[in-house]
Amino acid sequence: MIKFKGEPNLTVRFNPPIGLVKHVKFDDKGEFTTDNERIIKRFMSKFDSIPAKEYQCKKCEFKTDNNGTLLAHYRSEHPKGVKK
Repeated sequence: MIKFKGEPNLTVRFNPPIGLVKHVKFDDKGEFTTDNERIIKRFMSKFDSIPAKEYQCKKCEFKTDNNGTLLAHYRSEHPKGVKK
């Protein structure tokens, strides 16, 4: 997973599209995170990149780049005392 830095709220249109992806948008902080190899190849020469720290659930396939989101996932999907 890689995080790219750009202008806040910047929309990037792909011509030709990458599969079904026609455009992506940077967030309010000017960051866009992806693990799509084709998008990464196109963005590497255009934007600064930062390797994103990735957090993965130990009980399922859920992945995120935010530890708080992972903890919320554990609370909602894997509550203590309940076995799935």
